Amino acid sequence: MRTLSDTKAISADLSKIVGPVNVEVRPAALVPYRTDATFGFADWPTAVVRPGSAKEVSRILAWANERSIPVVPHGAGSSLAAGAVPVQGGIKKTFDPAGILNPGKVTQ
Repeated sequence: MRTLSDTKAISADLSKIVGPVNVEVRPAALVPYRTDATFGFADWPTAVVRPGSAKEVSRILAWANERSIPVVPHGAGSSLAAGAVPVQGGIKKTFDPAGILNPGKVTQ
């Protein structure tokens, strides 16, 4: 279980990689990322990060690996195998190229 100070540090570090608008740590905003379409499996990610390029993905994964923080990919959240459930916490890396979840960011 991560503390509030851990969450703030994680948010600050990830914000340096993808910008603060692409990092979410507010509990209410994390609700959609707690689970996929699998019934009975849910847990809280520490943060959700929205990379905008392959370079950002690479930097996020390297950063998380150095700190032993799990990274869970999140697509549409429609899996029935609990593959997108952050059962060990960590960060969820969303694939949202259309900007649906973050209308303020336009991706190419």
